Amino acid sequence: MKQFLTKIVLFTLFIVAVDRVFILFKYKEKNLFNDISKAKLTKLAGYVHTNRIDSVSIAIYGSSHPQFGISPEIISKETGKSCVNFAYGGGTNIGAQYEFMKKLGVKSKVMIYAIDVFSLNQMAQKSDDFQTAFFNGSGGFNLNEDYLSYSYMYLYSHFVKRYVMDMLHGKFTPPYLRKSDSTDLSMFAKYNGYTISPAGWVQGNGYANVNYLRYANVNFEPQKDSKEALEHIVAYCRDNNTKLFIIQMPENAAALSHKQKYTDFDNWMNQFAADNKITYINFDKQDAFPVNNDSLFFDTDHLNIRGAEQFSLQLAKAIEAARM
Repeated sequence: MKQFLTKIVLFTLFIVAVDRVFILFKYKEKNLFNDISKAKLTKLAGYVHTNRIDSVSIAIYGSSHPQFGISPEIISKETGKSCVNFAYGGGTNIGAQYEFMKKLGVKSKVMIYAIDVFSLNQMAQKSDDFQTAFFNGSGGFNLNEDYLSYSYMYLYSHFVKRYVMDMLHGKFTPPYLRKSDSTDLSMFAKYNGYTISPAGWVQGNGYANVNYLRYANVNFEPQKDSKEALEHIVAYCRDNNTKLFIIQMPENAAALSHKQKYTDFDNWMNQFAADNKITYINFDKQDAFPVNNDSLFFDTDHLNIRGAEQFSLQLAKAIEAARM
């Protein structure tokens, strides 16, 4: 029995060692979306330091969804008003977004706040690592991320079957065999990088792998303090005579197939909007945007550059229709 247990322990140590070796010797080991967020906020810090942001007419806030999906240049061109996209990947927490708005101090005529289905699930917080880096320096980032903390088995083992099937159909190369720049590129059928405009639009050049869903098992479970943070955003806009648009960004039809959480969230938001007399628009459905057109998506829950161009034109019309 003792010998058997010793073998089990040694085998476990061997597996852990192999796991660490794979991570250690990968060409690059980093989180693509964290890197995009750092690059976005670094560029945005430069914009804030060299421009009068108090003159911005339309301010966009939220997470990576509006960061990729809304072009401030198109909004500005269509409305004739200055526009900056302050949204950043990782910025899903409503409490942190409220604090971000206050710290920036942009008294815009219009605020577009793009809220995610799972945003209300989170306990409200005051800040995050991205904001700390943004406000504490000249735009340079040092988030103290330990890239070796990710386990090879954790990242990939639960996707082995899908990786094998996709390889057999020639759809993509598993990320751990690519000399690329992400811990997990399996969300892309095709990935061609990204660029960032001066006003904060991250233009994603890629196409979704519709077999990869990040948030399929998420339920809508709103937290009381996140609801209160959302109420603070409403009050902040009222105090500054800002027209508030809370929107839900388009996601791919593959993501929307897990529809219960979207239905629950939409019902909750419609009631919240009615109670607070604000504008809420749900673009995350077929009759509002062509969510089944895979060529418009960077991955299953972010628009690529083509999708963002189409959506931004649509959003600009909605803003104009509200007679800002």
